[in-house]
Amino acid sequence: MLGQHQVGIKTKNIANGSNAFTTYFAVTNHSPQQFIPFSLLNIYLTGSSKANLNFSGGIGINPYNGSTQVEYFLGPNLTIKKVALLMGVHIGRYQNLGGEFQIGQPVPTGWTSNTPVPTDLSYTAHLGVGIAYTIP
Repeated sequence: MLGQHQVGIKTKNIANGSNAFTTYFAVTNHSPQQFIPFSLLNIYLTGSSKANLNFSGGIGINPYNGSTQVEYFLGPNLTIKKVALLMGVHIGRYQNLGGEFQIGQPVPTGWTSNTPVPTDLSYTAHLGVGIAYTIP
């Protein structure tokens, strides 16, 4: 449930009837959830050959928040035959606007399209859910 969040610059027409435009800092790409491939290690806790309870930990590669980032998952899973249903914590990076700028703030005078938008990445933890298939 750690959503995608990228910041950048957008341009809009000024609402005064003129053909003037303003350029401002904005969220340029957002989604409430992401699908990220993870490699998981399962530790058997209890159960039978048909269904068991495990604890899972793993890493994933997230290419969606401005740059490719390593992220983590920890939590229990219920495995029925070879299909695992996971629910735990997804620890991932979240991109915010840096440089003390605010979303909606106009871009400073002299800013060019070659000037990179300052960003900060911070780790955050959210609910993570998943489905996995066990390879023999």
